[in-house]
Amino acid sequence: MPHNLRNGFTLVELMITIVIICIIAAIALPSFKSTIENRKLIAAANALQADLVFARSAAIKRNREVFVSVVNEGSANWCYGINELTACDCSVPGDCQVETQENIKNNTILSAVTLQNASVDDVSFNQFRGFASTTATYIFTLGGKSTGVVLPLSGNARACSDSGLGGMASC
Repeated sequence: MPHNLRNGFTLVELMITIVIICIIAAIALPSFKSTIENRKLIAAANALQADLVFARSAAIKRNREVFVSVVNEGSANWCYGINELTACDCSVPGDCQVETQENIKNNTILSAVTLQNASVDDVSFNQFRGFASTTATYIFTLGGKSTGVVLPLSGNARACSDSGLGGMASC
């Protein structure tokens, strides 16, 4: 009595598997897109907060006033730069001289993130205790959500989110 052994999959089985995978992907895609947008917003706020902390410590360490300058508020083509003694224009290559993540710009990682509101364009930190020259608030938006960075006169920048992204306190 001969045995008929089947090896592999039939075309019908393969098609059913592909349809199931497509349905699962269609359900997961909107959630994945939202997660990516949330991560971009959190990254923008955390990067600015870290660089404000860096500028404050650089002012104390170098015993010089250090400026953080923001350009192109209200667009997705924003940047900020850090410079000693005077404000700088981060849209001009080489204008901002302090060593950091060279003139943070809206690159591919943060594409589509908009710097919606910057309460001040230039803020400086004094060399004595790292106090900020003024209070500042920076708000980033993407997909109807927002995160921000709040800078009090004490110079202790903190990231925030009114929608609770990344476990941040509200602005």
